Amino acid sequence: MRTFVQFKSFGELPSYVTKPLTFVQRRYLAQLRTGTLPLRLETGRFARPFIPEHERLCQICDRNSPGGNNVENEYHFLFICNAYSKIRNDWMSSLNLDEHFWSLESKVKLDLVLNKPEYVKQTSKYITEAYNMRGTISNANLS
Repeated sequence: MRTFVQFKSFGELPSYVTKPLTFVQRRYLAQLRTGTLPLRLETGRFARPFIPEHERLCQICDRNSPGGNNVENEYHFLFICNAYSKIRNDWMSSLNLDEHFWSLESKVKLDLVLNKPEYVKQTSKYITEAYNMRGTISNANLS
């Protein structure tokens, strides 16, 4: 919920509720928004032995390249994790964002991609594709 309160417009109906999204797209988008998508920041709190928040590092990205070795939270999942760089570039180009987007504060970026009606559908597609890719990468790492 710590991320949710940064971008939630209380008193307004979230734009993703009225968009024509598939069940899976709506589910993953809602989970990311509410902090219940199984990212390391959330799952690490239930691990035994307990993993301190600053040690809940992303298990998917390459730790030796840019974007690696970070706490896996919603912002990392959407904008930083290098495992999703190709699909992230496709997603970002589909949004036609202002060239100053990357200089904005993280909570403003989250607000734009998660709340702006014209970005919600592309964002939900990206989240779904990235999360599916995450499952493939996790399974490959276990083999």
